Amino acid sequence: MKKLLLITAVLFTGLSYSQDIDLLTTLNGMDNITAEALSKKLLNQAPVEYQLLKASNKRLVYIPNGLNKADFNPIKDADKAIVIDFYIKEDNGLKTLKLKRITGGYDASFSIWKTFFKPNADVKVTMTDYGSQRMRLNAYKYTFRKELGYGSNVWTISNQS
Repeated sequence: MKKLLLITAVLFTGLSYSQDIDLLTTLNGMDNITAEALSKKLLNQAPVEYQLLKASNKRLVYIPNGLNKADFNPIKDADKAIVIDFYIKEDNGLKTLKLKRITGGYDASFSIWKTFFKPNADVKVTMTDYGSQRMRLNAYKYTFRKELGYGSNVWTISNQS
């Protein structure tokens, strides 16, 4: 019985590990369609629903569904929006996108952080604990930190890979 439990635990750990690697690999090289689809997947973890405000080849800006697009102020409402930035990589003439950062209010950003990057993160501890704000898996490294220039509630998940 102990062997069966051990084998099950090893297999389950291996499956979740490979899913993390697949996500991190995708975040480091994707096309525009994949980037938008992945952004929606990330946003599904946020505590409110978002609508696309603005899109360019390097940035997607989302605001809460209840917020009027005309009333949105990028400075005053920085903690309400979620901004997803990308690097453009070119390799042999093929352009791909690499996640640069995700910026938003703490609650929304933490939900994404916990779901996709640091599953064991605690909502209160992460605000002040350096170890909870770092994630490294093989060559992939991400940080979760408070943005000082935007007010007290804006946090960024940064790709350091």
